[in-house]
Amino acid sequence: MALPFLTLAANRIVAGEGVAAWRMADLFVTGPGLIALVVGLALGLLSGREGLRLAGAALGLAGLLWLLSQGASNLIADAGDYARVSPGAGFWCLLVVVSLLAADALSNLASPGVMGGTLIVVGEDFGEGSSVIQERTHAFAMKSTQCLMDPRPNLTSIVNAVETSFELSEASNTPVMMELRIRACHCLLYTSPSPRD
Repeated sequence: MALPFLTLAANRIVAGEGVAAWRMADLFVTGPGLIALVVGLALGLLSGREGLRLAGAALGLAGLLWLLSQGASNLIADAGDYARVSPGAGFWCLLVVVSLLAADALSNLASPGVMGGTLIVVGEDFGEGSSVIQERTHAFAMKSTQCLMDPRPNLTSIVNAVETSFELSEASNTPVMMELRIRACHCLLYTSPSPRD
């Protein structure tokens, strides 16, 4: 908060002068933004619940945008025709803090995993002449430490793989990927021929 929030320059050639957040305009104009920023940072930093931390980050971002818009319009009104206003170091530092609060809250909200079973069915079409680079699903599954099922191209194996995949997903609280290659799309169900007349 001690860093200059906005920079006011008389024109594009000269260096600007830093203006603190509380000196940009009357406290009546900047007060709501300052209050929203302080309350948002307090909620984001002191709360243990992810929902409140995310709400605090959103409130802090709203306060930042309020301060930026109101401060810039007030500073430019008193300056000349060629004056320009740009965000200062204080704005960028607070924006990073608010963004990190939101990112931390979102990652903590997403970390418990899936509830019940989740199966991601992937259709890849690569053949014998393709390179390993085209086989992206296997590399993605290894990097994200997700289970990958690759059943044989017959209906019994596919049905068993789906059932096993859901059981594995429910037990591990993570999604399971299942590959259906082009061979599986052309599998046949063999039945006994019907008698013809």
